Amino acid sequence: MRIYLSSENNEYICDFFVDKEKYKLEINGEKHDLFFKNIANQMFYSVDQLSWHKVTKLKSSKNIHLLNQTFKVHKGFKPSGKNGDEFGSLVTQMPGKVVKVLVKPGDKIEKGQTLLILEAMKMENEIKASAEASVKSVHVQEGESIESGHLMIELDQ
Repeated sequence: MRIYLSSENNEYICDFFVDKEKYKLEINGEKHDLFFKNIANQMFYSVDQLSWHKVTKLKSSKNIHLLNQTFKVHKGFKPSGKNGDEFGSLVTQMPGKVVKVLVKPGDKIEKGQTLLILEAMKMENEIKASAEASVKSVHVQEGESIESGHLMIELDQ
């Protein structure tokens, strides 16, 4: 599963996967083994089996709070303007199938509005606008299978 954590100052790309019955975590290209143990009905994790950290249950799947920063969580995609391209280039970062396209060129959209639904890794992900804008062009169709790096929608400010 790929998750993007973004704040005003930092961005992390986190990939979680299982390899030969071992849990793995890759953060911005750096790979780690993950170890878990249950102590007094509480789960703890470690990357070195020396220091252990309590697994925190999240009440919101949209934000994560780490120390003094709040990160927005984006599953399977980066919001428009966060992929190194200019504002409005909505590019998928994982392969998937377009389930539903909810906008067309010329539509005015609000920040947080769902633009399309992408099925990736057996989960439906709502791809939302990161800002108020208008739809410049749509490069996908319902039912289309797309690969990582595919430009889905372009927005204009």
